[in-house]
Amino acid sequence: LDKMSENQLFYSNMLKKDDGSHFIDTKVVTSFNAMMIDTLFHLSQIEEHYLKIAIDSLETLLDNYYIHQELYHTQDIKAFLEDYAYLGTTLLNAYTVTNNQKYLILAESIANQSIDKFYEYGKWKFSNGDVSVYDDIYDLLYPSAMATMLLFIHRLSFYVDSDYNQFVFKTLELNSYNLMRQPLSSPKMSKVLLRHLKKMI
Repeated sequence: LDKMSENQLFYSNMLKKDDGSHFIDTKVVTSFNAMMIDTLFHLSQIEEHYLKIAIDSLETLLDNYYIHQELYHTQDIKAFLEDYAYLGTTLLNAYTVTNNQKYLILAESIANQSIDKFYEYGKWKFSNGDVSVYDDIYDLLYPSAMATMLLFIHRLSFYVDSDYNQFVFKTLELNSYNLMRQPLSSPKMSKVLLRHLKKMI
């Protein structure tokens, strides 16, 4: 909040140059902002003053990067799977914290758009360009976009009439071998599997 944010949104990176001075990459990325805002919503359950910051940041992100029902990764690049997954998660958590129905409606819209744009018979495309690049189950620098999406739509099913479990099941089925072989490389997908099997929110 002090060093890497401006106008209620967060910058994507801070680099240290050889001379020791800091260089801040001022690019705003939807997925990164959604992660930060989600953290603020969680933190607001412990320290209430973070709630207004979380709401203001979420509204600013939506105003600037969700335009005419189209989500953007940056101001001039359309969104990837990770942007939809992390924003959907944030919207659902915003609803659970604030009880504002608007966030639940938006979360369901994001889920439906994600399935329409990226889902393909148990696979999830990372981007929606001319060449299909598929996401995987592994958590590297941050949790897998596909696993984040699955956990989001699994949880969403408990709040809305739509049942997204067919998409969760098919994706888990397709990735079951790699998931069972290397569960420690994909903790978020392992979490999805356990919640799906136990029908836990």
